Amino acid sequence: MLDSGLLAWEMGGGKTLAAFSLFYLKNAKRALFIVPKGTSKGSDGAEVKFNDLPQWLKEAEKFAPDVAVHNLFSHEDYYNLLDEQGNLPQGIFLTYPHALFNNGGAFENMPKSKAWRDEAGEEKFCKKFGLEYIEEHGVKYTIGIGEEVNGFFCVAKPSLSTISKHQFDMVMVDEAHLMCNPHSNITRGLLRMQPKYRYAMTATPIPNYVYNIFPIMGWLAVDDWRLGRRRTPRWHYGLPEIGRFKSAHVSKERDLTAEELADKFDEPAPQPKDSAIISQTPQLLYLLRKTCGYMSKKQINPDIVNCDIRTLKVPMGTQQHALYAHYLQRSNIPIENHLAKAMTQQTYLRCLCADPHGVKYNNVPGKIVGSNYNPKTVSILKLIADYISKNEQVVFVGFKNGQIDEIRRRLEVAGVRHSMIRGDVKDQASEANRFKAEDTMVMLMNIFCAQAHSFENCKHMIIGSLEWSYGKFAQACGRVHRINSPEDVDVTVVLHEHTIEELLFEKIATKEDGATICMKGEHVNSDVKSVDPSELLAQHYDTFSSNVNDVVDEEECEKHWPELMAKLRNEMVTL
Repeated sequence: MLDSGLLAWEMGGGKTLAAFSLFYLKNAKRALFIVPKGTSKGSDGAEVKFNDLPQWLKEAEKFAPDVAVHNLFSHEDYYNLLDEQGNLPQGIFLTYPHALFNNGGAFENMPKSKAWRDEAGEEKFCKKFGLEYIEEHGVKYTIGIGEEVNGFFCVAKPSLSTISKHQFDMVMVDEAHLMCNPHSNITRGLLRMQPKYRYAMTATPIPNYVYNIFPIMGWLAVDDWRLGRRRTPRWHYGLPEIGRFKSAHVSKERDLTAEELADKFDEPAPQPKDSAIISQTPQLLYLLRKTCGYMSKKQINPDIVNCDIRTLKVPMGTQQHALYAHYLQRSNIPIENHLAKAMTQQTYLRCLCADPHGVKYNNVPGKIVGSNYNPKTVSILKLIADYISKNEQVVFVGFKNGQIDEIRRRLEVAGVRHSMIRGDVKDQASEANRFKAEDTMVMLMNIFCAQAHSFENCKHMIIGSLEWSYGKFAQACGRVHRINSPEDVDVTVVLHEHTIEELLFEKIATKEDGATICMKGEHVNSDVKSVDPSELLAQHYDTFSSNVNDVVDEEECEKHWPELMAKLRNEMVTL
């Protein structure tokens, strides 16, 4: 068995169990598991009951009961765990990316933003750390003493990974697709960690473009890959050679219409842009198979239950429809640059399908949306009421917090017990455990947090708004469709009819992209195409209806709220 590798198993496929199995198989002494924050850390370090533990601690109790598990979230945690010889105890250490690479004021790399370039960056650096600098011949030099850690000199402040990385003989990274930018602090910190055993786990190793997998493959397949043009038969590319990798495996797309228009008006032709379609797929697959292993849920559990994905299409609200129609005219997008205007328009329209009241551009005179309580919100709450009436839990997923807040407020008024997981919720583990213990009936979740959590005993999910990628959609479905789910699962996607999100779901979200098919080692059929958002918008002009008879007034929805609120409240009372 290899000492490093990528476990590209489908969502809910048992990657957690595989992680603990590798710990035992390799007889690791000190293993660092880098996992999502909400699955590793509670609100404090107090002793808690098993059912209240964060997911990874709970899994450790189940799969590695004889192994000591330690939290490693801060420099203080690290120094408190050291013995007299300066060594950590043996066992498994849980941390999360921000704690390991950023917490404690860590500053190991100069940011690449414009504000930190050249002399401006020198001055900002000095102010940040209270250092002095001198100027000679027009060049500014910092005067200050850094911090020596493990034999090398830090000019700023080391991260937790820097001071502790020499202690571990195994590092396991969960949701490794998040480390797809080789220039980010987190990825650069990970590349510097060089234990004997290195493993990464993700269900979506190529979340957007094929080069997203570049840094994690280099870390896994090549020792000290960060140092330059180091290659092995398992990975033929050094860190500076991402351009060569792109040339081999990234397809380019040309906008012929834009080129013709540019030629007609004597303007510079638009440059070809990167496509999600993979070039030279067989060669890439041959290379990936040396390090990466893919397994589907069906391969892991041939008797896995079904996941039924269905759609519910509803009209828009009257105010929402008017604002949407306004921004469907590109001339109403307040941006000069044509490319930026087109991309902004797509974002505007998609957000208006989810959170029309909360968006900052809800400021057009005569077209102000006064509430997010529209036909979509009504339909979602009716579905929730139906599930509660059967004493069955449901997970709701959306990509805009404004939409989630509207549903949360209505549930609170109706007395419906609920949990919530999103970026501004500190104790996500507690929220997840309350739902698992059936203390709450509804889980509200932002789609960007829909990873790592397991709700196998919940068989219903409602998706109220979509993100662009197939990967986010699949990650969301994977929260309830697990290899150990006891009953068939249903996922209801609620869409505004004749809008960009309807086309988005049909064209992108329900089709596995070429990258996923490549990971499976299957032939990429000719009907699997990369769909550009601008193509969706072009089709949308033909399908959008400006007929006001196709909408339902928000005030009319509000009139019927007391009836729906009573239904929700009554269902909770009868539980």
